[in-house]
Amino acid sequence: MSRKTLLIVAAFSLMMVGIVIDRFEPTGKQADERFYPGLESLLPEVRQVTLVAAGQETNLVRDGDIWQIAERDGYPADFEKLSQLLMGLAKAELKERKTALVSNHESLSVTEAEGTTITLSTRSEELSAVLGKTVSKGAGTFARYRSADQVWLLDQSLTGSANPADWLDNPLISLPQAEIESIEVAIKDEKSYRAIKESEGDWGLERLPAGRKLRYSTVLTPLATAVSQLSIVDVAGYDEARWEAPRAQVTYQLSEGKALLLSAVMANDQYWLRAVWQPGLSETAPGSDGGSRVSVPMRVSDFDYQISKRLFDDLSQSLASLLAEEQEE
Repeated sequence: MSRKTLLIVAAFSLMMVGIVIDRFEPTGKQADERFYPGLESLLPEVRQVTLVAAGQETNLVRDGDIWQIAERDGYPADFEKLSQLLMGLAKAELKERKTALVSNHESLSVTEAEGTTITLSTRSEELSAVLGKTVSKGAGTFARYRSADQVWLLDQSLTGSANPADWLDNPLISLPQAEIESIEVAIKDEKSYRAIKESEGDWGLERLPAGRKLRYSTVLTPLATAVSQLSIVDVAGYDEARWEAPRAQVTYQLSEGKALLLSAVMANDQYWLRAVWQPGLSETAPGSDGGSRVSVPMRVSDFDYQISKRLFDDLSQSLASLLAEEQEE
């Protein structure tokens, strides 16, 4: 067989391989052709979502109707955030076929080192893709199947963090001011005080030191609003040693003898919170009387919560810091 004939046969073979591949890969030219056809109907069967990027890994695991973060001792995951990502992936349509050259993957961040690898697992199968850069204008994400080199531009902007802390279900506690009757504050090595509601709706001190006044009328408000939508930065399992000498202990007295006790401490340049519901308020069934609007997560006392410095400062205000300077006679 001549060299020319061999070249013709080789070229024809490559064409046939291309035809076979195209039968199983999306063409990117059909209307409503999805990246993962049928994924939307498969979502109820997904039991685990794994995200890997930049040396981090997050495993979101379904336990009944609850999604939990494996790397955070089963702490509840933000279901709305996860739902948006999965529905976006399920609805993503092929907008344009891009490069299939591995050498071009890095520029679009669709390598496993540069992109985010997302894997959806059911009891019987596994779907895995690498999500790369999003487009600068409009909606769109470069992506490829993990097992293939072909890159596609999808019509959805898909981003999923591999940092477990980014998946925490926030806020930790939602406690409207209307539910709070008084606030008792004990600061380490400082004089304790009690904040009460005044007729005008502001918060005042139960016992204002003689001849002193508050720095301004709403100086105590941060204590009340701190728990209206209390968000956390990260979580860790409860560590008794961390709480040997808390900086602040703040007790929110509610109706019918119910109370929320918050402790705050700084450890290793981080700010931590511990939350304990006093008898009368169930952690798993908040508002058991049917009328409360207090929102409480499950197993709240099983964890220590990393918080922002601002929240720590709001909970750690000393009595002296609340008072106006004394006027000289």
